[in-house]
Amino acid sequence: MGLEEIFQTLEEEGQRERAEVINKAKEQEKRIIEEGEREAKKIKDEQIEKISSSLRREQTRILSEARLANQREIVRTKEEIISKVFTIVKEKTARFREERNYPTVFESLFEETVRNLPLERVKIDFFIDKRDTNLAQKILTKTKINYELYPDLQCAGGLKINVDGGKITIVNTLDLRLEKAIQVLQTELLTLLFPESKN
Repeated sequence: MGLEEIFQTLEEEGQRERAEVINKAKEQEKRIIEEGEREAKKIKDEQIEKISSSLRREQTRILSEARLANQREIVRTKEEIISKVFTIVKEKTARFREERNYPTVFESLFEETVRNLPLERVKIDFFIDKRDTNLAQKILTKTKINYELYPDLQCAGGLKINVDGGKITIVNTLDLRLEKAIQVLQTELLTLLFPESKN
């Protein structure tokens, strides 16, 4: 074997080794790129999931706040409507004294107020609206009640009494009855005006 053949053999062997190294490097490069792409996809997917999860939480929070604000507005509107209804009722009650049957109603309120009292043994202070003075005096003169009449109560109608200097106090006015009725009727009125609110 001559020197030329040795160089040629060495050259061929060198080329095979270079080709082998290049092939191994390309395979290793391919594996590194594939692994990098997998890792990048994994990181990307994790980031997308984190962002998506965060966005879902934020969306849920925003929707909850919007629902709550909407519910508050609905409740406020319903309360306004109910308040307007009761305002109208109060205005009509304030004008009730002008009705023809008011004297009968006043007399009924008077009788209810003194019904269970030992009228001959006690002194009763009657507090009335000054507009009811004549009506109250007319009723009281028919009785044997020991009384004082104080026309300084401001109300839509009715009376208040103090028995024996305040040992017993009874208030029987249209205003008080209306307030009690409003407390009782508020829920019923809400159901009547807004039947969808039952849920």
